[in-house]
Amino acid sequence: MARKRIGEVLLERGLVTAPQLAAALDRQRAGGGRIGATLVALGALSEGELTATLSEMQGVPAVDLACETPERRAVGLLRPEFCARHLVLPLAVSEERGQRVLRLAVADALDLPTFEAIEYQANCRVQMVLAGASQIRAAIAQWMSAAPSPAPCGPVELDRPEVLADWDDFEVEEADVLPLVDELAPPHGRPDFRDDFEFLFGRAPGGDPLRRIESRIEGLARLLEAKGLCERHELERALGVSLGRGNA
Repeated sequence: MARKRIGEVLLERGLVTAPQLAAALDRQRAGGGRIGATLVALGALSEGELTATLSEMQGVPAVDLACETPERRAVGLLRPEFCARHLVLPLAVSEERGQRVLRLAVADALDLPTFEAIEYQANCRVQMVLAGASQIRAAIAQWMSAAPSPAPCGPVELDRPEVLADWDDFEVEEADVLPLVDELAPPHGRPDFRDDFEFLFGRAPGGDPLRRIESRIEGLARLLEAKGLCERHELERALGVSLGRGNA
């Protein structure tokens, strides 16, 4: 069964007339926007009626912002300009199962990109409540005009063009470069890897290349034997050669 549109529901409930809905649709086609907000702008519908209808249709609780006092730590998560542009108002921050939850008053519960951006930037889950657009604007002016702007390292709103501009001015301090691993002291007093390397390959003898290969094989045999990984006779059998005892 197809889901009814807001205009159809308002018409069925007698909240608007057919001519009013037609006029709102004409204006929407010309200038865009939500049909509910357009009906309110035309004076065909009250903001409270629109909010109550949307709350029922979308399953999002409605809130009267005249009875709400936003928490200061919630208000500090977003800038007033962002809230006014997207018609949102942070009300409270709580913890649920180890996750931070932001109770957010919104005028448009279908503005999913904005909510996803807030969740990403503020590292929280958004819990929406519906409020009228004019109530949100008034609450922003009342509660956020004197609110401190978020610290640069703290949560801020994600408005993609502005974020890109911020990164243009971002400076990274030079970090200390660690010395090469070969120059670091071995951890917890363990032998330096060079000891095993020289034990494995021996100090490279000059002269005959074949002698250097034999020296490395002998070193490998001694290392495996010393670490209990392989007996000498097992390695001799695998290689098909007889290894001397060297200077082990």
